[in-house]
Amino acid sequence: NTTIALKSDGSVWTWGDGGNGMLGDGGSGGRALPEKVDGFSLMPGTPVVSVDGTLSKRFPIFSISNLIAGQQVTVYGDLNGAGETILATGTATGSTLTFASDMLNVGTYAIRVKAERGNPAEIHDSPVLSYTVGPVQIEAVNQLSEGAGHMAVLDTAGQVYTWGANWSGGIGDGTGESATERRRRIR
Repeated sequence: NTTIALKSDGSVWTWGDGGNGMLGDGGSGGRALPEKVDGFSLMPGTPVVSVDGTLSKRFPIFSISNLIAGQQVTVYGDLNGAGETILATGTATGSTLTFASDMLNVGTYAIRVKAERGNPAEIHDSPVLSYTVGPVQIEAVNQLSEGAGHMAVLDTAGQVYTWGANWSGGIGDGTGESATERRRRIR
């Protein structure tokens, strides 16, 4: 329920629900009209990185936004300070690029994204993001589906798991309460 907009001049504007400081103005109240976030600027082409390890910490999904079509994007990971390796690479066809990574080893990664277009003068690096993979058991996934704020997974054994926001009973557990951990829904 929060909207964040990036203008072509690099300024960031927010409006909507301000709970937990989501509007970036130092408060927790909401607002109905867009306002510029002071002291923050993000020029197009500078990658913004998020890592989703909800399904499995060892197979995270990298989402890179604020890109320019045609940028060559490379995701680097440095495991426990051993040196950077390439985790994923691709070409942006729009403003967002999503990668499903190969299996990551247990440890802490320093994740960095480089986006370049044309000549070396147009190279943009993201800030380094720390991502930790702990030792966990995961099921082999057969199918994955994303709903409005929730996830559903069918594993290879035929079990269905759901978690996330439970708007209108979306995770199917009969409670109406959101779940931060996966729950088996159907046998």
